[in-house]
Amino acid sequence: MTRLILRHVSVIPDPRRDRARRNKFIDVLTISVLAMLCGAKRWSEMEAFRSAREEWLKEFLDLRPGIPSVDTFGEVFAAINPDAFEVGLGLGHSRSPAKFLVCWPSMAR
Repeated sequence: MTRLILRHVSVIPDPRRDRARRNKFIDVLTISVLAMLCGAKRWSEMEAFRSAREEWLKEFLDLRPGIPSVDTFGEVFAAINPDAFEVGLGLGHSRSPAKFLVCWPSMAR
């Protein structure tokens, strides 16, 4: 399952500027998707998931620059194209609000 998620998120373009790329985009997205599959709906819940699963995540992600923070999750999702995120996850081009809200996390911490 993890490899499948990595393959899907790898096609989503990284919209960040070079100076804002401390963490690898694919690592931030993979942690985000895994956290959302486990029920995370806020950046703070993604960070809690990341903290609880850090050793496991290090088995398949390059987290040497540091573990993404709650701010990193928020910054990445603020910059990402929602349509690209949906397509990358295999949700297609549907404009269905229900489909979009299922996968897009809340802006709340």
